Amino acid sequence: MLTRFTNKLIALLMPAVVGAFGIPGAGAQSESPVWRLDIPDRPAGAAGGAELSGVLQDLPLQQREQRLFQEFIRGNVPEFLRDFRSILIHRTDKNGVARVVNIKVAPDYMCLGSDEDYLLVPMTPILGQKLADRLGCTLPTRVIVDEIYRASTCKLEPQPIPPGPQMTTVPVFVQHNRIIHQQMEAMGPDRESCSIIAGHKKDVVLAGMIHDRKDRVVIYGWHLPGGRPIQPVYAGHVIWYADYSHGIRLIADSCLLDGSPTSIQSILRDPELFTLLSDETSPIEITAYRTESSLYPDSGSNP
Repeated sequence: MLTRFTNKLIALLMPAVVGAFGIPGAGAQSESPVWRLDIPDRPAGAAGGAELSGVLQDLPLQQREQRLFQEFIRGNVPEFLRDFRSILIHRTDKNGVARVVNIKVAPDYMCLGSDEDYLLVPMTPILGQKLADRLGCTLPTRVIVDEIYRASTCKLEPQPIPPGPQMTTVPVFVQHNRIIHQQMEAMGPDRESCSIIAGHKKDVVLAGMIHDRKDRVVIYGWHLPGGRPIQPVYAGHVIWYADYSHGIRLIADSCLLDGSPTSIQSILRDPELFTLLSDETSPIEITAYRTESSLYPDSGSNP
């Protein structure tokens, strides 16, 4: 693995974009206190990304995700991923009233290893949701993904790999991980200001269609320079599918609405407030993916 930026303190919360009245603009980062992942310190001698990739590539999907879960909860996570960043979202509720939601987002997609040797790990929503539940987090909506991209200080251009059956294998995950590291390295000193990185993966997202398609994963994103996503909202893959382009970005479920504590999931379910974090026409009733182990495929399943 190539070296990741190692400055852990700089730009924990970048100054907000200030408007005419001193109010941060939409998608701006806030100066609110940081939110930190509740996981142990990284154990001494924990495997780095390179070592883990060798272990993971020989495991069947369910065993691979069991190993990933164990690595996450034992704290084998880079230091740079632990402190979430604040983003202010300015939108109107169902009644047209302007509101402000302060959310805390992971600075990058979920990865394992050290700051210097880490692996961005595509995973199914089964595992992504299990981690979110364990860590007091949720997955983003399309609106949140767009806001993260706008607020990101480092916007990486998507790097597609030709499609094929190997897209869901660990060697291709590693190949794409290497490409992203090279993009970061090419930024030189500027990469030290990357408090939020976006554009390099498609997000697994929450959407109303989960209600009727509980056996599917919904993906969105992979923004091009200028902000247009390559991937529209799409639910064509079964819930256990994950390829190299997918990423899990955790969002703290706790948030502030006009300065008062609430949760993202309660906002999404609320008939008046859901438009603050969603562009759908009705509340999102199901705000989590299923996590039963029985959802993983047998050898004859077809994605």
